[in-house]
Amino acid sequence: NNDGSIVLALCQGPKGIFFSTNFGESWNLAFGGDYTSGEGQAIQWVSPTKVFVIAGHQLYKADPFTTPLVWSKMEFPDELPKGEPLSLAYDANGGYYFIGMGTGQIFVFDTNENFVSSTNLPVFGNNDFAVTRVFSIAVDSTNSFIYAATGIELGKANIYRASYNSASGIISNWLEKEPATAKDHYAGVFVAPTSHVYVTTM
Repeated sequence: NNDGSIVLALCQGPKGIFFSTNFGESWNLAFGGDYTSGEGQAIQWVSPTKVFVIAGHQLYKADPFTTPLVWSKMEFPDELPKGEPLSLAYDANGGYYFIGMGTGQIFVFDTNENFVSSTNLPVFGNNDFAVTRVFSIAVDSTNSFIYAATGIELGKANIYRASYNSASGIISNWLEKEPATAKDHYAGVFVAPTSHVYVTTM
């Protein structure tokens, strides 16, 4: 959280989520409730008392101030395509959070966990093996943009930008944005509070 009194860390392997209540001096496994094992993949705070994580390709939520931690597995509405969640982002201004899927969609929910909208990323590959995975999402609500690192495999992603309406949660008009000279080596994207956009490579 913002004051560092509770810190959550994601790790590879079956022991995927750890927490600290003393500014990282010691760490404990964050098992509890529906979460019993699974590699930590993404984490996003959406309020002082609500945090989401993706672990073992499942989406969980918890109140980090509950002792012990009790994670609840979240299910998507039946009308949405099935797939593995891979990435998370949150827009505090609009009050929406975003889930990037291994099937090429980004799902948008409000903070009450109501489904708002979805968007499809460009597809890579031929018709028999077309795959798009959303490895990373970043929101620039100041300039009404959302960014995604998406592709067939991590480290070979493309960076896309779309228009984002923070009042409605609607995403539209994806365009490829290729920064610098590291094409085909992207792994993630991040928007700083200054609205500067950064990408990570592998």
